[in-house]
Amino acid sequence: MRQPTDTTLRYLKLLSKLPVYPQRLSTSALQQRLEQDNQEYRITPRTMQRDLEKLSGIFPIGCLQRGRRKYWFWMDKDALTQLPAMSESTALTLRLAETYLSTLMPPTSLALLKPYFKHARGVLQGTQLHAWTRKVRILPDSQSLLPATIGKSVQATVYDALLHNKKLTVMYQRRGEQAASERLLNPLGLVVRRHSIYLIATAWGYADRLGVCRPPALCPASHQPREGDG
Repeated sequence: MRQPTDTTLRYLKLLSKLPVYPQRLSTSALQQRLEQDNQEYRITPRTMQRDLEKLSGIFPIGCLQRGRRKYWFWMDKDALTQLPAMSESTALTLRLAETYLSTLMPPTSLALLKPYFKHARGVLQGTQLHAWTRKVRILPDSQSLLPATIGKSVQATVYDALLHNKKLTVMYQRRGEQAASERLLNPLGLVVRRHSIYLIATAWGYADRLGVCRPPALCPASHQPREGDG
C-alpha cells in the first residue's frame, strides 16, 4: 500500500518533468519519463491523468488536446522557481543581490536569475523582511559623479570576453585626443569603484588568450581604463 509521502514525492517529480510552453509533453510521455527515473512511480495511465488534472487545479499548468491525446506544460515560465518553496531569508538574499550585484553578473547569468528575482519579490511582499530592503543602503564613501551610461550590447560583449577568456577589440580614445584608435585587449578583470566600472586589461599581444570578441559600439570614455592603468 502506498504511503501519503510516496504520492507527494511522485507529485513533485511529475512537476519537475513538465516543460514550459510552447514545449509540451503528452500524458504517456510524462508517464514514461516518470518511470524511467524511478520504477516505484509506476502507475496506471488513468492515475497519471488524474494526477495531472489535480495538479493543474493548483499550479499554472496548461493542457492542449489533440484528438484523444492531451499535452501538458507550465503556462508560466517562472512557476518552476516555486519548487521547492523559497524561504523568506533566501528571498531577501536574492533581493539584495538583484539590487547591488546585478552590474557584476554576466548578462547571460543575470537573465537566468530574473525569474528567481521576480519570485523573491513576491515571497517578501507583506513580510517584515520586505521592509528591510527599504531600511538599508550601500552609499559611496564620498560624493561621486553620475555614472556614464553603458549600452547593453557593449556590456554583454565585454563580460562575455572576460568570462570566456577571449581577446577584445575596442575603439579607445585617450583624454585630450579627438580621434579613437583600435586596440586589441586581453581582459583580466573588473573593478567597481563607487558607481564606475573599470575593465582591467593588457594591450599587448600575449598568445595565452584565444578568440576575438568585437563590440558593436564604443564604451563611454569615463568607463575605460586610462593609459597605463594595467
